[in-house]
Amino acid sequence: LRVYSSDLATSHTIGRVTNQSGTTDYAIVDTAMDISGEEPVLYGTYQSLGLVGGQPAYCSFICKISLTDGKTSNWLQVTDLSSTSDIIYAIAFDKEGTLYAIGADAGDDGGPASLYTIDLEDVQTGTFGSEVQAQKVAEIKSSSGSSISTNYCQDLAFDHANGTLYWMENEDEILYTVNTATA
Repeated sequence: LRVYSSDLATSHTIGRVTNQSGTTDYAIVDTAMDISGEEPVLYGTYQSLGLVGGQPAYCSFICKISLTDGKTSNWLQVTDLSSTSDIIYAIAFDKEGTLYAIGADAGDDGGPASLYTIDLEDVQTGTFGSEVQAQKVAEIKSSSGSSISTNYCQDLAFDHANGTLYWMENEDEILYTVNTATA
């Protein structure tokens, strides 16, 4: 975990981000800072191949990342995505602390992207540990009404000054504004 100055000219390393087992043999796909509380909290999203209903499937997880040493905690499996092949690629918090996520098919060619909210306070006990449910807001559509396919590299960020959610997707390399009420 590395922190950069606002002009990106300097940085310092906080620590190596670890998985649930304390090793570094995986990759956090995206991070987001929740600034709604007294102290900011950094979260990350990660995907792992697991079993869903006895069948191999990708599973998405959300975890806290320590701003002191980079260690992770509070691993939560994300459930109720559109299909068992959908995973969370990008996350962002609004200034009130609502976590938004972009999910799509984990296949090599991607799939239609959807906007979700995830309530990190509503933790359930599931088959594989602690779980949180993704609530689908809507499939993300272009201004012409067609689906937007996405996969892998992308990012999601809020402009807290005006409440605008921005999404940079990789298929067409377009920066979108996303309507958080109807995608």
